[in-house]
Order: sequence, then C-alpha cells, then structure tokens
Amino acid sequence: MRLYADDSLYAAEELRDEINNIIALEPGNKVLISDELLSGAPFYNFINRGLIAKRLAEILPDAEVILFLRGQKDIIRSLYNQYVKIGWFTDELNSRFISSPGQGFELSDFVKGKRDWNIHNRFINHQSFMNQCHFLFYELVKLYDDNFSKVHLFLYEDLLTRPGTVLSRLEELFEAQLPETVLQRVKTTDVNPKLSKDDRLRLLFPSRKHKLIRKSLGGFLAFMMRENGFLERGERHLAQVVNPVLFGKNNIKLVERYPDVGITRYPESYFLKK
Repeated sequence: MRLYADDSLYAAEELRDEINNIIALEPGNKVLISDELLSGAPFYNFINRGLIAKRLAEILPDAEVILFLRGQKDIIRSLYNQYVKIGWFTDELNSRFISSPGQGFELSDFVKGKRDWNIHNRFINHQSFMNQCHFLFYELVKLYDDNFSKVHLFLYEDLLTRPGTVLSRLEELFEAQLPETVLQRVKTTDVNPKLSKDDRLRLLFPSRKHKLIRKSLGGFLAFMMRENGFLERGERHLAQVVNPVLFGKNNIKLVERYPDVGITRYPESYFLKK
C-alpha cells in the first residue's frame, strides 16, 4: 500500500484512490483494513507509526481504530522466533537483535574533553536489528487517540484468557456476527514454538543437496547446543536485553491516561509489578 511510501514518493491522492477502491468492493458495509505495519515497522529502527497515523487521519478522518497490545517481553520473544524462522535474523536473542535507547552524548561533555563515545551512547543503535522504543505503547495509543475520534483498545492476553469477551466486543464494532468456528480456532491456535536444532539446520542448509551436511552436523550441533547451554540462553538473554524500567514507567503512563485498557490484569506481562 502507498501508505508506507517515503515522503518523497508519497501522494495523498493516490492513497485516497486506493482506499476508495477497497471501500467500493463492499458498498454500504463497514470495511476493515488490517496490517501490523499500521503501528510501524520495528526492524532496522524504522519507527514510522506517526507518519502512518497522520496520513490515515487525513484520508479517513472518521475511521475507527482498533489497537491490539501485547506485553513487551512476549511480543519481542515472538518476533525473534518469527524472524529467525524466515531467515531475517540468524543470531542469538541479545542486544544485536534489540537494543535499549542510549543516553546520548552531550555537547557540554565533549567541550569538557569527555569523549568516551561508543555505540551504547547512541539513542538508536544502528548495529541492532530493532529498538525497544518501538514497543512504547503509551505513545502509540496517544498518537491514534489524538488523531482519531474513536480508538478501541484490546489486549492479546485477553484473547488468550477470555476469547469470548474479545470476540463479542469485535462483533459489536463490526455490527456483524462472527462464525462460531472463530472462537474454536482462537482457542486452538498454537503460539510460535521454539526452533529445534533441525529447524535451525534447515534454515542454514535448505536444499536437498544439503541433506548430508545437515545429517553430519546434526549430532555435532546437538552436542554444542547442549554443552554450551544454547537452548537455555535465549530466555536469559531476553531478560537481560528487555528493559523493565523503560517499559514499566511507560505502561504506568498508559494506565493513568487509559485506565480501562486493562493491562493491570496482567502486571507481569506489562512490568507493572515492583
């Protein structure tokens, strides 16, 4: 969709025509436009959600917005699993995958001769696959709340623990009854499983001609993963790289401004526990 084009390539009229063509497919009915990129692209620090929201508000000022939030630790883990599966990232879950914003480097420090600049001082670490600031939900919700008259907040955790309630709310918004099979599918949908050593080998050596290589390396890789604790390190690294203070403070702001969002039901997922 042209919505995601760079400013130098973006044309509002082209986007308006594109959306009108979509709406024309269902005349008289509500149209749902859904894309995870509407909240911005997390990888390579391309946090463009503000630009996207303002363009949508210009084209569809009366649109209603539906936002689904998910606890930061869980969504980062899920994205890591997904990106490894599709081959976008092949390293461990550490600061090379997701970085915390640095404190920056003050001009006054430079003038005083304190010039110990390093990559960790940077607000955005260009050596990292993504930045944790993408998952600051308060700013995301406020952005859409400031640009649209109706913003409906949902929680992924509610979809897991109380799917019937979530689907009922969606039926009210859509003014349509969802098929009975939807609830059953939600209840039985699996989450992204961890990758086994065989899965990792297939990503590295995908073709049939690599079958012998996979077989030869399988035993060695299993030994190395077991001896070095590779399978267990992912969770430890996740705890080390995810910034609980950054997300905890931000989520408290979200609760204070939008108390009905319900994240207090899941304090551990949203770093609300002291």
